[in-house]
This record gives sequence, C-alpha cells and structure tokens, in this order.
Amino acid sequence: MIGFDNKLKALSDSLNEIQGGEIGSGHSLLALFEIHPTRPDVDALYPGKKGFAKAVLHYKTPNDSLPRKSVYDCPFNVTAFNDLAPAYRFASSTVMFGTLLKKSKYMQDVNWDDVMDIANHSYDPGDIAQKEFIDLIDKAKKIYAKEKKKKKVVSSELN
Repeated sequence: MIGFDNKLKALSDSLNEIQGGEIGSGHSLLALFEIHPTRPDVDALYPGKKGFAKAVLHYKTPNDSLPRKSVYDCPFNVTAFNDLAPAYRFASSTVMFGTLLKKSKYMQDVNWDDVMDIANHSYDPGDIAQKEFIDLIDKAKKIYAKEKKKKKVVSSELN
C-alpha cells in the first residue's frame, strides 16, 4: 500500500492492524496488495477459516457521531495478474509509479519500463486522464534514468 512501506513494523504491531488515514464523505480508497501464494492449496491449510485476512473499516455517517464498523473477510481467491480487469491492472501501474518515485525499497525489482508496460496494456483508450498518466510515466522515466546514469558515472569515477 502506498504510504505504508515507511511505517516501522506496520504489519507486526501489537494489534496486527494497519491504521490508515481519514477520508471524507464522497471519497473512495483502493488498497492493493500483491500476494504470492506459496502453495496452490492454501485454503486447505486453514480449514474453516473465512479467509487469509480481515479488513475492518471504522467509520461514521455524515452528521452522526455514532461510530460504525464494517468487516470484510478476504477469501482465498487467487487471480492471476493478467486475468484481472484492466482497471485494476492500470491502478497497479499508478501504485508502482508512486512507489518508484518514493524510491521504495519494495520496488527494487520494478523499473520504469515495467510501469509503462502495464499502463500501456491496460489503459482505457477513451480515458484522457489515463493517456496523460502514461505521458507522465514517460517523462518520469526520462528524468530518473538520467539521475541513475549520473550516479553511475560519479561512482565509477571514485573507483
């Protein structure tokens, strides 16, 4: 999740909860997790369990002070990335873009070409904003590729 890779021990705190920020009425949030099952029969490992994770949303309705809670059990349904709807694949390219900009340690195996490839193969041709985003990826790639080349030249000159 964008913004959670810099929280110290976010997944291993005493409550095993990740606490996010606040969003206002009319806003939405998309949380993406990349999970690689180590076994194809993962649901057989935990018989009777509702899923591999539980998402809990604490909220209040407008003009009401009563706290409410919505719980969702994430089932053991695994969908290959290429089988996801294009909107989800495109959303993942925006997440990758943001984490590359942040130079996240979790994106060491991802490069600008990967982001561009996913965006190009999943964008909606009728969506101008998505086309502009692809242009933005291309511009960022050019800027950050120059930055890497400069670092390599400096480090090779020091040796």
